[in-house]
Amino acid sequence: MGLRFGGACGTLTAVELQPGTQIDRYILETRLGEGGQGAVWKAKDRLQPGRSVALKLAPMGSDTAHLERVRREARHLARLKHPGLPTCYALFEDLHLGYLVVAMELVQGPTLAEAASALVDAQKIAVLRQIATILAFLHENGVVHRDLKPENVIVCHEFWKDPLHEGAIKLIDLGISVSSGNPTPLTVVGHVIGTTSFLAPEILDPHYFPALPGTPAIDVFAFGVLGWLLLFGSHPTGLREGSPLASYALAYRQADTSSLWPPSSRSDDWVSLLRRCLAVRPRERLASGTDLLAALRGDAPDLSPAPGVTRLEPVPERVSSLPATRIEHAPAFSPAPPRSTPLPHSPPPPVPSTSLPSSSAPPIAATVFATPVAFPLADHHSAPVLPPSTVPWVASSRSQPSALLESNTLVKPAKKPSLVRYILAAFLLLIGGSLALLLTVILAILFALR
Repeated sequence: MGLRFGGACGTLTAVELQPGTQIDRYILETRLGEGGQGAVWKAKDRLQPGRSVALKLAPMGSDTAHLERVRREARHLARLKHPGLPTCYALFEDLHLGYLVVAMELVQGPTLAEAASALVDAQKIAVLRQIATILAFLHENGVVHRDLKPENVIVCHEFWKDPLHEGAIKLIDLGISVSSGNPTPLTVVGHVIGTTSFLAPEILDPHYFPALPGTPAIDVFAFGVLGWLLLFGSHPTGLREGSPLASYALAYRQADTSSLWPPSSRSDDWVSLLRRCLAVRPRERLASGTDLLAALRGDAPDLSPAPGVTRLEPVPERVSSLPATRIEHAPAFSPAPPRSTPLPHSPPPPVPSTSLPSSSAPPIAATVFATPVAFPLADHHSAPVLPPSTVPWVASSRSQPSALLESNTLVKPAKKPSLVRYILAAFLLLIGGSLALLLTVILAILFALR
């Protein structure tokens, strides 16, 4: 029995895989899992008895971008040699079975998501230190992981004996990893790729949070989320797992105006470090795994705002990229001096009956994502209500019209006619009367001649 896939070159058939199936030099034993990049099998290496490998198998009929991501992961792993990353042995195509195959080191152990409940605080910190070391290595070699989460961290068996042993923690699944700056993007414009709860604000809401050149800072943000979950048991936003993308984006906009983000009753060094990783503005965040590792050693510069400094000041880089629907404060208008004669003006437009609740959160645009998402304003805090003195039509309803209305509706009194105008008018009337009389005489003569 086969699996059929449509492709640019026709319909390809991938043989359905079973334990015992031989692919090149490898014999499949057990299916370990299946994800967006293909199925992963445990397999024996016939040329090296006693050694097992992990085979990632992607059907050749998959779309081009999907297959290229599998190749990209293999190339990254083959080039990068680090104890915290699985080794890549081979990349090849089995044209008979119809699969693109990546042979990798078999990493055994539970994922961090599965092992977290069994870890004590010292072990959790050891895990975070090892992940920071791996991220620093990736970023120094120009690779951004883009999908850091507990399910992609393996706690190897050696960890339980020595939590600080290099290679006891493995970072896996570089299927959507890219080179810094992503020179050859595979993601379609308008789509978001990655796990929503670990995505940085500039990925979720690019109109509001402009990204820095290159993207290592998005891994740092994901590290902050992972660390907060591991140490405190909840997402920094307080949202539950599975919350929609729009909820995270709104939470990050609200965090942008918060003086303490994320909120916590603790004040130890790890809280401070994770807050620097979770800064919603990329320029205030630790920029890469290298900076993160330096911060763990106490060498990284502090990028957080000084205590007591308000974060409501306008940011030039943000204003230039906001959608046109953003609400801005109107300039205040000074009332004009009172006049004895009221100036005519059109009635003011009706003021909306539903006023938005006052909040320090930034205003909300209708479309803020790479994938458009509509925000129901009635369900969330949005822009603060503008004071009446700053709204033109409210000012115009008072007894003293605004200077703006005066400049637009002032009617100047007409000047009195001069003597010259009277003489000119009389002269025109005289000429007109003479012409009328002459015409009457001519008509009378013509009538008499008949």
